[in-house]
Amino acid sequence: MFISQKLERTLAAVGLLTCGALAQAAPAYQINLIKNYYFDSYDVQALNNHGDAIGAYDAGWSSRNYYYVGATATYRPMRQTDGFWRDLIGGMNNHGQAAITYEDSTLWDDFKYQAQVFDSKTGVYTPLKTVSPQDSSFANGINDAGVVVGLSSFNSIKPAFHATAWINGNPTDLGTLGGGYSSAEDINTHGAIVGRSQLADGTFRAYLYQGGQMVALDTLGGKENWASAINDSQAVVGASQTAGNTYSAFIYQNGVMTDLGAGTNSFATDINAAGVVVGWADGRGFIYQNGQVTLLDQLLDPASGWQVKQVNAINDAGQIGTQVCKVSGFCVGAILTPVPEPATYGMLLAGLGVLCVAGRRRGHS
Repeated sequence: MFISQKLERTLAAVGLLTCGALAQAAPAYQINLIKNYYFDSYDVQALNNHGDAIGAYDAGWSSRNYYYVGATATYRPMRQTDGFWRDLIGGMNNHGQAAITYEDSTLWDDFKYQAQVFDSKTGVYTPLKTVSPQDSSFANGINDAGVVVGLSSFNSIKPAFHATAWINGNPTDLGTLGGGYSSAEDINTHGAIVGRSQLADGTFRAYLYQGGQMVALDTLGGKENWASAINDSQAVVGASQTAGNTYSAFIYQNGVMTDLGAGTNSFATDINAAGVVVGWADGRGFIYQNGQVTLLDQLLDPASGWQVKQVNAINDAGQIGTQVCKVSGFCVGAILTPVPEPATYGMLLAGLGVLCVAGRRRGHS
């Protein structure tokens, strides 16, 4: 059977090439750095199922963005910005399209924001329509059908920002839960949308929008919560205020709101098709799967010296988009890739165990 060089290195690293090392634990993830610049601070803000990533880096007096092609490990700088305008990154889809917000600050007292779609195949940025040319808009997410979600002002005289869905480039006001503000953060393949909205009393609640209806989600005992992502099984993740006035990461599924147990000041940022959740708690990245929360630092090779800080995305292959940092403070965007995958690793352990037993028997014959 063919074993890749990567897998051979992994087996060697954990000592599986000797029978006595079967009980040793292997790092669960390989760290793939996006760019190894020591004078910039990189992150990964979105990730698709092909392993493509999009993110930003701090270039001193301005921030710049990049597109990373996972299949070829190719790094592509996006359009250059300066101190007067920049692009704010939202989500991306599996066709290489990304939701972008163009920020123009040339008028110091009146910033202008415009929702756009970036197509990585053509390099073209397409502005999305607003009700009035003077209105501002923000793009936060995009699904594989090209539907973009975010928020837009629908009254240029007295701006009222409402959650918005752009279908074929045309804006649709999703409304609010009774207050004057709402935003849409993510949309799944079926067109279900999540975000947060102001209530009539001024507090904010997470919502699920589907079938033309915006429905508030329960909290974990506090007054407010907000949703960040939804998968195709309608599982929603985000953070909720608790009765103790702290914030905890949650998953909402089948009408049930569940605290992930990631601790106080925790926030769930993304969820994949398998229901695996990622997020951060007090500046440390975590993963939630099979009902358990684990700090991602604990799943890396400790000899690498990397600490997982920001965690913004997970794809259906289990890859995680992060920012990792050294103790010195140097930070860079990275994709954490499961190596080997759990099922494969289990079979290898079983097979190697059989080989070890057979080897011992031969030694005694």
